[in-house]
Amino acid sequence: MGLKIKRQLCVGCRACEIVCAARHYDEFNPKRARIRVPFTHPLPSPPKFCFQCKKPKCVEACSKGALVRDEVKDIIVYNKEKCYMCFKCVEACPFDGIFYDELNKEILKCDLCGGDPQCVKFCQKKALYN
Repeated sequence: MGLKIKRQLCVGCRACEIVCAARHYDEFNPKRARIRVPFTHPLPSPPKFCFQCKKPKCVEACSKGALVRDEVKDIIVYNKEKCYMCFKCVEACPFDGIFYDELNKEILKCDLCGGDPQCVKFCQKKALYN
């Protein structure tokens, strides 16, 4: 289970960022999103997000066990209480799919909205799917 993208369909509208931040923090601030649309040339750039890798480098890099695979949901979950902000997980992700939230001092990564990813529902071009 995880998000997938049809890159050729993405127009870079950033709706995925807005709905993600709204779902998790009740605010429309893309800096709080667990999915990010980078500003690059040429536009649009497809969003970056956690791919829920089968052999996740982020989990391997986390020596404190703050990132683990939830075997029931088959996703990588983040435990803020175990994290000591070494950022090794951010550095280890080959897809740049883990972010840092300066406001809450926590790691942000896609949790698939508990199994019902809102970004998929609000992607007008249907570029995101799961």
